[in-house]
Amino acid sequence: MSGKYYAVRVGRRPGIYTSWEQVKPLVDGFLGAKHKSFKSRMAAEEFLQLGDGPSGGGPMPVLPTMVVQPGPAGCRGRGGYDDGGYDDHGYGGSRSRSRSRSRSPPAPVQRVNPYLPQGMPSMQPAPRAAYRPAPPAPAPAAARHMSTARGGRFDPVVEGPQEQIYSSVRYQLEFDGASRGNPGLGGCGAVLRRQDTSSVVCTLRKFMGGQSTNNEAEYTALIEGLKMARRLGVTRLLAQGDSKLVVQQVLGNWRVNKEHLQPLREAAVAESLGFAEFSIQHVRREWNAAADKLSNDAIDLAYR
Repeated sequence: MSGKYYAVRVGRRPGIYTSWEQVKPLVDGFLGAKHKSFKSRMAAEEFLQLGDGPSGGGPMPVLPTMVVQPGPAGCRGRGGYDDGGYDDHGYGGSRSRSRSRSRSPPAPVQRVNPYLPQGMPSMQPAPRAAYRPAPPAPAPAAARHMSTARGGRFDPVVEGPQEQIYSSVRYQLEFDGASRGNPGLGGCGAVLRRQDTSSVVCTLRKFMGGQSTNNEAEYTALIEGLKMARRLGVTRLLAQGDSKLVVQQVLGNWRVNKEHLQPLREAAVAESLGFAEFSIQHVRREWNAAADKLSNDAIDLAYR
């Protein structure tokens, strides 16, 4: 048979197609979509099986492992940004999503993030060698099941995993936080996906109390998401969120001026060093809708 074959390796529905009209809706607007046209079906099948390396038929390249170094106070990236009132959506503004909701009962006042107790000593990240990667063989599904029953109001609510975890597979963690008032009622959410299929593996949401800032909620979402991924046995992870401040501070490019954010930054770095391969990137808010919904659900469902 003559004509072209289109292989979609990463998209809304991976597979082989015979026209661009079939492929276009599957890859347009899909973050990280990977597709290619071929003259033969055999070449297209080879692309799906082996990946789209530099030569078009080799294995997928392994992205370089990011080594995160602690950023001391005063460490300023190019451009000299810090966290002096910056919340990714304006200076001192609220990250709250405006929705018509019934007024919730007043939450306990918790100025310090409930995840980190007051007076927690400074925590320096351990060297990478101090951590052991998860074993290559997956544990039985029952042993790794993390879905949580209804607990305390401030306990993380985890749903999953929906499928088995493999240490050789690269996963994607999407994290987000919300604060209604900044400071105000806060919540955070995280979504863990397989990066090759985009299937959701596990989700998490956590209510944070009545005096949480946007940045505290964003950091807590990342920390709780990293802890969840490690407990499941993930060893290769890409974390992404729409908080440029959190991403740049974790990378060590921006300094941490706010004293209450320093232990959160250190906790996030320490968790990230537990993976054999880890990277983190900033994405636009529209690419983070699933984690955003979970962060707001954490607030809305806290008193139900």
